[in-house]
Amino acid sequence: PDPGKSSLEFEFDTALEMFKATVARDPDGDAIRYYDGRITARELDELSDAFAMGILDSGFRPGERVAIYAQNIPQFVIAQLGTWKAGGIAVSANPMYRSRELTEILQDSGATVLVSMQDLYQDVASLIVQATDVRTVITTSELEFQTADRGPLASVTTVPCPDTIDMAALLAEFRGQTPPPVDLGPGSIAFLTYTSGTTGPPKGAMTTHRNVVFNAQTYRDWIGLDSEDVILGVAPLFHITGLVGHIAVSLLTGAPLILMARMDPTETIRTIEEQRATFTVGSITVFIALMNAPDVQPESLASLTKIYSGGAPIPPSTIRAFEEKFGHYIHNIYGLTETTSPSHAVPFGVRAPVDETTGATSVGVPVYDTVGRIVDENG
Repeated sequence: PDPGKSSLEFEFDTALEMFKATVARDPDGDAIRYYDGRITARELDELSDAFAMGILDSGFRPGERVAIYAQNIPQFVIAQLGTWKAGGIAVSANPMYRSRELTEILQDSGATVLVSMQDLYQDVASLIVQATDVRTVITTSELEFQTADRGPLASVTTVPCPDTIDMAALLAEFRGQTPPPVDLGPGSIAFLTYTSGTTGPPKGAMTTHRNVVFNAQTYRDWIGLDSEDVILGVAPLFHITGLVGHIAVSLLTGAPLILMARMDPTETIRTIEEQRATFTVGSITVFIALMNAPDVQPESLASLTKIYSGGAPIPPSTIRAFEEKFGHYIHNIYGLTETTSPSHAVPFGVRAPVDETTGATSVGVPVYDTVGRIVDENG
């Protein structure tokens, strides 16, 4: 990034305005690519309108919460945008949650609508939803929006979910309708993102639309992303990294977001090569898995030139081994749920120093409008 630039000017008041500007700029450009399926910006706008109308018709009111309990599938993005269009707050739930964790999140957030993948509803949510404030349950399958049925989808079957609303049917019923205007501003809550709970039960961080816009711009300007990039969605969408580093960046720049349901190394490599993915941010375990995938060829990752990793310490040896195999350097990045993803990052194209004493790779320098201090317990 420009070393003389330390602050950002907000370009949009809300993440919804950010998305609508992208739709107006290139309505026929791909917004989401999911295996052999494509959803254009215009289609994503229409589908999220339909979702908003569907939940409003079910009694949803502005200010209420919609919990999204799903893997990396297009319906996650549709539901998040649709929630905003209905004046609501999105709550992302880890698809690894079982009954106790999901109950805690639903009860704490007060969610009145639950969007769940069919298998997760049958195995987990159906057992506990009666103990929460959820009035409306919408179920969906990762088989929607594609026909390839390959990779992690090869073993997926449709699961009947009685007493729930099928999301495909809901979208078909309300498609073409436009929800009424909503009163959202920079300080409105965009989503509740639950922390990892390292010091107690997970706590819902209240992420504002201003937070989302700021950090989407941060990723864009720090790394140099634009509509010509292709975003590989390997971070879980429920996590702050996926919400901002994948979804929000795509909504801002118009760069297509590639989703693959669950991360599978062989399928991920195939997808990178087919889709010519250029940028991703994910945990270091993802890149280790790609290195160890059987029969992987260096040219398979030729297009993936903008790589960031965070969430765990990165051994210099891993960065070196990945670069030797694929020719690309992994840039470190650091953040918190409470900081809406990055607070520190290695500038793109710069190699991070390694601490001689500990062998730790630097997480970088503070990003825009960020002040870093080292303090003791007395301040």
